[in-house]
Amino acid sequence: MQGLARARGKRFHIDQRRMDVTTTAICLCSDDSADLECASRSGQQVCRSAGEVTGAPMNSRSTVSYASRYDRIPRGVARYGFGEWDRALGNHRAVIRVTAAAEAVYAYLPWRRRDAFPHAKHVMIVDAQSGNAVDNSVVANCNREYGEVVFQPTSGIGLYYAYYLIPTNDRSRWVWPRSSFPITIYESPRTAASPVWRKKFHVSTDDIGSTPDPSKIPWQSSSSYPAPWRDLPEAELVEFQSSGEWHSFYPMEIIATLEEKHNLVNRSGARPFILFPETRDHPIRMNKDIPHHWAVRKNEELDQFEATVQKNEYFVFQLGVYAFREMLPNLKVTWSSLPGPGGARIAASAITCFNLSGINQHGRPFVKTLHVAQKEVQALWFGVDIPKNAKPGHYEGTVTVASQDTVPQSVVLRLQVVNKMMVDRGDGDSNRLSRLRWLNSKHAVDDLVCAPYTPVSVRGRIPGDNSANPNAPWAAV
Repeated sequence: MQGLARARGKRFHIDQRRMDVTTTAICLCSDDSADLECASRSGQQVCRSAGEVTGAPMNSRSTVSYASRYDRIPRGVARYGFGEWDRALGNHRAVIRVTAAAEAVYAYLPWRRRDAFPHAKHVMIVDAQSGNAVDNSVVANCNREYGEVVFQPTSGIGLYYAYYLIPTNDRSRWVWPRSSFPITIYESPRTAASPVWRKKFHVSTDDIGSTPDPSKIPWQSSSSYPAPWRDLPEAELVEFQSSGEWHSFYPMEIIATLEEKHNLVNRSGARPFILFPETRDHPIRMNKDIPHHWAVRKNEELDQFEATVQKNEYFVFQLGVYAFREMLPNLKVTWSSLPGPGGARIAASAITCFNLSGINQHGRPFVKTLHVAQKEVQALWFGVDIPKNAKPGHYEGTVTVASQDTVPQSVVLRLQVVNKMMVDRGDGDSNRLSRLRWLNSKHAVDDLVCAPYTPVSVRGRIPGDNSANPNAPWAAV
């Protein structure tokens, strides 16, 4: 069944399918483990890291929490999944469940957003049962780490959607030249909530826009200071959803909180910068923030990277360089060879860092100077050319990153070569990113014909010579 939502003077079709049937969920367990992923299948969650079925139904609430009523900083990460809805509502929403009838409920949204000014963007509450936008809704608090929304559950118990990052109805975005250079403008905050309703539930402009005078509030007897809306019945966060995998923020755009970053820095001791090894499956997307699953890694996880590869594979991985202390000028990267079993070795010349050197479009070598600004992240992409005749077994070496006047930092690179041949080097699967080596290709940079093709040749007649057939129509040309 589909309902109709009215917003911005327009009607939207909202998907009304059951959550436990159509939703694919990715769940991060609440113990801050970096790689615990759960995929919802047939109403159950299969924990890939543990290899077991947890038995938690899809309609269970998200496990993220906060410290106290006064400290709403997220602890852990919410569940993330996919859904289908009208494109005009944007690509991101939170699914909220109201479990008890009330005139107003409170929803806590630990969304960990990467956009710079979330408070300058609209959040729309939609009743999933009727498909209508909820008028009596107010965003009481909104920052990059979490949001707090108070709304009236118009249909009582059931599901509600909180849409955020809603694009404006910009007709010019599909007209050239804007269509070639898209710039998304998001809806500005607004509310149609009744002033009487807002005042009754302490979400008026005065309540949420200013801090009350502590001397006028009896601290011992008041449980509602400084945010009275937190005393309202709390709705459950089911999960955050994106309109598809392409638009998903999980996991590389789920930011670490300021507290988590401070804890990471404290654990890092005297390191001048931090290296984050990362698989090719999770390309580094942010340069102003670090993702949550980086911030909760232990030091031993930061110092090593392990992967399983095949013979003849071109293996790609990343290193994220986090300049948390100061700017890193003239970044330099070196690496060793990878000794293996029985004297076998993957030569250092088989490893490439695409960010610092390569072959340009003219077929000439180049070297690039790289600086990392303070508090920013630089992604370094590496390729390892695994030989065809590599002996199966364990290979180990180091990758070292250094900057001017700083202590070098190293990551141990461990590759397990299995006894299997990758015939196409991995090029048949775009997710392997093995085609990155084509950036340094010299093919077709000269006038020679590429193998296996041969130059065109003419036999029996010279081009332009019409003596063999002087009466041919082209003879006079």
